[in-house]
Amino acid sequence: FVLTEQRGRVVVLDFWASWCGPCIATMPKVDAIVEQFDPNDVELVAVNLQDSVARANLAIDRMNLNATVIMDVDGEAGRFYDARAIPQTVIVNRDGDVTHLFVGGGTKFLDEFATALKTVVAAESRTPRRTDAPPRGNSGSDSAPDAMQGSGDKTSKTKINRTYHLRDDQVLKWVPSSSTTRRPDDPERDGSGHVYIQDGTELKLKIRSGSGEPEPLHMIVFKLLRVFPCDVTGDAKLWMTNIGGDFVLRKGADKGQVTEALQAILREQMELAVSLKWVQRRAEVWVVDGEFHPDPIGEPWRRPEDKAYVFYGVNGPVNGRHQESNAGTFDDLLKAFGARTGLPVVSELTKSPDGHFGWQTWYDDMNSVDWDDFPRQYATHVDLVAKHFAQQTGLDFHREDRSIQLLKLSSKSLD
Repeated sequence: FVLTEQRGRVVVLDFWASWCGPCIATMPKVDAIVEQFDPNDVELVAVNLQDSVARANLAIDRMNLNATVIMDVDGEAGRFYDARAIPQTVIVNRDGDVTHLFVGGGTKFLDEFATALKTVVAAESRTPRRTDAPPRGNSGSDSAPDAMQGSGDKTSKTKINRTYHLRDDQVLKWVPSSSTTRRPDDPERDGSGHVYIQDGTELKLKIRSGSGEPEPLHMIVFKLLRVFPCDVTGDAKLWMTNIGGDFVLRKGADKGQVTEALQAILREQMELAVSLKWVQRRAEVWVVDGEFHPDPIGEPWRRPEDKAYVFYGVNGPVNGRHQESNAGTFDDLLKAFGARTGLPVVSELTKSPDGHFGWQTWYDDMNSVDWDDFPRQYATHVDLVAKHFAQQTGLDFHREDRSIQLLKLSSKSLD
């Protein structure tokens, strides 16, 4: 199965594994939606992550799916499409461009997926439609590299229109919600909350908004700069300012340039009397050292051996309330721990472990519902969170006062 040979057809890639409960629950519903369309026009491809062919086909048979199965044995397809959390569903249009990427399941996802697929199928293509498509069915012998060869970028692309165009002297642009009612890469969907990368003459969707609703400023900063809440400081009420619309970011812009440009947007376009800048200050931090001995206790987030690290205080995997799952580098894992406990993290490890790591977050009683300053502290039992995380990593976590760099948001007159 080679995606370039499917030009002229719409392809749905569903990343899954037999050990992933949400995948098993969601994929038959995805298949049922795909089955509503002409099989010569829409193809469902189940991209299995690291099961054996026999196990994958057994799961497909039990689910009674009418899908092509691709075995991603070496993880190449998963890396290409950034499938760090599953289930993940990707829609590829007739021209080979990724138009939509969904992570997770549930009723809301299924409704959004059905609407998105209908839109993509109805859209005109630059590529002649295929009329010789083979029938659907299992194809467990295909390898991931061949299956993914020439499939196009993992993010949606479009030629830049005037609304989303960056001037030569711009590194960041805000497109207000009033101007994003028609997304440049999908005219039928609301555009609010997305982040695009301008790369030459192309626009790439970097981060797709899950809700399309305005989001707090600290979430916008996370999307644009990958700055976790534990690494920001200042007026919490300002950080909670809701902002709608899209952002366009120039590829290769450094964090200083983006910070300066975002401050200008906040002050000049949004007319917010604020100052946004990087500051060096002494603060209480977590210092991490020791030798890494992984012993995660959470559910697998990809392969069976990829158990997730669990952040929890009093409530945990058995009796707690599971709020979110994510994955990233080891440094991202430490930042997520910092965000959970409300303190920046300073690593004194000689070298960060390689690879990607999954984590799951449980929230017990919050320390407060109102914060005067960031970083936020998300639970009363912070030391228990550190203790449980230390047990899963073998590392030592202790508090110190250190001089660190933080992104500060504060009030400042517009005069």
